[in-house]
Amino acid sequence: MGLFTSLIEWFSPSYQEHETIASATAGKVVITGVIETLEEAEALLCPLTGEPAVMVHYMGRASGMASRAYGIIGDGMEIITRAHQARDFLLRDSSGAALIRVEPGQDLIQLHGRMFETHGIEMKAETDYLAPGERVTVQGKVVERHSAGSPHRRAPYQVVVKADSITRVEEA
Repeated sequence: MGLFTSLIEWFSPSYQEHETIASATAGKVVITGVIETLEEAEALLCPLTGEPAVMVHYMGRASGMASRAYGIIGDGMEIITRAHQARDFLLRDSSGAALIRVEPGQDLIQLHGRMFETHGIEMKAETDYLAPGERVTVQGKVVERHSAGSPHRRAPYQVVVKADSITRVEEA
């Protein structure tokens, strides 16, 4: 390993993949498990389907002026709005659980309402969401570790991870 590669690794260490959540102790980690919602968290619903979710990606699209006036497809003045909304959640596997911290984003129900109010029935919207029970892989940094203690004092999770990315695991 060269000096340049060593410096890059020192300043920006790579993610370490862990077989179990319990083995993720520090640094940048990759863990896989099943999503569970936090009971105390306010429920997040997909603005289009009303289904419960922990993370929703939203895209609203409205036709541009040339498309509306002249029927031109692929109008350069098309209005596209992209946003996301998320809630912290638990990631669980057979060894235990991790609290996953995410960026909350913006209120998609309000955004969808404003888009529909402005553009009416010409607006098209799409969502992609992660729901409780789905299996995902999380890349992130361990920010807190809970040691084993009395079962009556123990947190419902062993580690807190600040998520950098979350990817749905496709079942084969």
